[in-house]
Amino acid sequence: MKKVLSAALALGMVAGVASTASAAFDNFRVKGYYDLEGLSLSNTTEDSGVNLGTKGTDVSKSTASWYQQNFRIYPVIEVNDKIKMAAEVRLMDDDVWGTDTNNAPDDNTGDTRDVDINKLYMEWTTGIGVLRMGRVPFGAYGPDFINASTRADAFVYFSNLLPKPWSAILVAGKAAENDASDQDVEDGDTDYYDARIYYKTDMIDAGTRVGLMQDRTTSHLKADQYRWDGYGNIKFMQNYFVEFEWEKTFGDMDYDKANGSQDIDYDALAAMVKVGGNFGALDASLTYWYVSGDDDQTDKDNEAFGSSRKDFTPLMIMTGADTSLLNNDESGGYYDTMSIGDQHGANGLVLSFGYKVNDKL
Repeated sequence: MKKVLSAALALGMVAGVASTASAAFDNFRVKGYYDLEGLSLSNTTEDSGVNLGTKGTDVSKSTASWYQQNFRIYPVIEVNDKIKMAAEVRLMDDDVWGTDTNNAPDDNTGDTRDVDINKLYMEWTTGIGVLRMGRVPFGAYGPDFINASTRADAFVYFSNLLPKPWSAILVAGKAAENDASDQDVEDGDTDYYDARIYYKTDMIDAGTRVGLMQDRTTSHLKADQYRWDGYGNIKFMQNYFVEFEWEKTFGDMDYDKANGSQDIDYDALAAMVKVGGNFGALDASLTYWYVSGDDDQTDKDNEAFGSSRKDFTPLMIMTGADTSLLNNDESGGYYDTMSIGDQHGANGLVLSFGYKVNDKL
């Protein structure tokens, strides 16, 4: 706990806010959670994750089984009604029980990431909105099909200038930095910018975003990737709803002529639609999603969207953060199968039902 308090107090000092130590502690609070999962998957291989049974090859009959745990705390310091500092500290992040000798997912045994200041940022409330800066919570600020609960080093401005029910967000962030004071490099950074607008009432929740990722980290290459995405959640006739989300990726990767590589155009699409209703104790929904793949990896078009995101979990096994056969957006996981999705894309159709038997079940 001393380390956590020190980190939070250090942020207060860096912010340059005049406040006494006693005042900081008077407005200091901490929340958190712990979870433990037991996971098992049959017919696996130790080296490459899931063996999909390619014709003519031997399918391993081994089983991967393990426990993993998470312990996260969320300290907040409120300096005054205008300024606060917040953090997410991960004391265990998918940490595997025992000594893991088979590289189960995201095991951090012996890795400094076992204790991770995952997010650490300041919020300044002004008359024209809220400015958040630092290692901030990040994502699409919409549904979870193309949104991952992650982090980014960025400025995020939440504007209150638009009349309700409209709102807007502006983002400027840094993904890679190669011209710091101790490096003799003129550029080589990856920066991103986006603008978002939202409309929200009791019956309609919708938004859209336009963003640009500028990648200059590779010699002889200029990559500009644009993203246009949006979502909507519409309720009607009291019991029914329609939810949808999409993202279109376009832009180009331009190589210097001296490099000799072929220029590539981004051209990828992901989309999802879900319809459903609630009928007292019974609820039902039908979900369809599409993720484009790049069938011809020799042409100049890169049509691989990559994947949906880890928070999108309509199926326990095929989607999600742990097994994630169709949407592994984190490299280095145990189930590294997205090369298949990159090449062929994915279509999904899910029909689901829920029934509330009583208050306890």
